[in-house]
Amino acid sequence: MPLTPSLAHTESSRRPFAPYLTGIAAYTVLMTWVFNSGGGNLSLMLLFHASLNLSLNILLPLESGWTPALAAGVAGLVVVLLYGHKDLAKRGRYVE
Repeated sequence: MPLTPSLAHTESSRRPFAPYLTGIAAYTVLMTWVFNSGGGNLSLMLLFHASLNLSLNILLPLESGWTPALAAGVAGLVVVLLYGHKDLAKRGRYVE
């Protein structure tokens, strides 16, 4: 029995778990970087999130496995190497 019965027959449930988890971790790093580097601009982060969803769901098929996860992982690693792991921003973390 699936952990979330409401998602049992959706497209997301067909994705392999390991690439999905890897992609989510990398996307979290990228979204944090966009938010912090944009000075806490939520609209910018939402635009990034929408473009990410569009590219993954329309341009790349859902069953593409490791390709999107590895691409996001490389992008996330580049961001961490360039901006540091502490704040993920050039000017420091956005704190209100």
